[in-house]
Amino acid sequence: MKQNPSNLQSSEDSELNQEPWVPKNEIMKKYNVSERKLTYWRGKGKISYQNIRNRTFYKESEVHAMVEKQNQPKKYLGIRKAYIIRKLKNIDPVLSAMVLGLLNAWAIGLNSNSNVFLFMLYNTAFSMIMIVGIIYYTIKLIKYTWRQLFRKRKD
Repeated sequence: MKQNPSNLQSSEDSELNQEPWVPKNEIMKKYNVSERKLTYWRGKGKISYQNIRNRTFYKESEVHAMVEKQNQPKKYLGIRKAYIIRKLKNIDPVLSAMVLGLLNAWAIGLNSNSNVFLFMLYNTAFSMIMIVGIIYYTIKLIKYTWRQLFRKRKD
């Protein structure tokens, strides 16, 4: 929305009602906006500007509105958060406990000179998590196999 200075009305009444045009360097200092950002907004037609003697002037209210709009939180973050929470509800708790236990054992093994397998042997909490997980998944596998072998066929 480039404004041509020759198109501006020169009457005193219109000058009192019009908003003053502010130089680019003042806008950049006041609103902490880069020159590139102003150029982008200007190119997209979001703010109006004037070029007079190789200097660029902007309307302060339009720049202020764009800065305020930029500082508002994005709407899609809430949607993304709900999506992530919905996906987290589908995680198998036994499998996640086993993975966390293995990662913990691996991290402790990396931080010390001791053998990771000795840690697993002597750490009862880790051993119990792994044993329960193995039993749980073995039972699931047996149930699945049983259903596949003895399912009713529609003939």
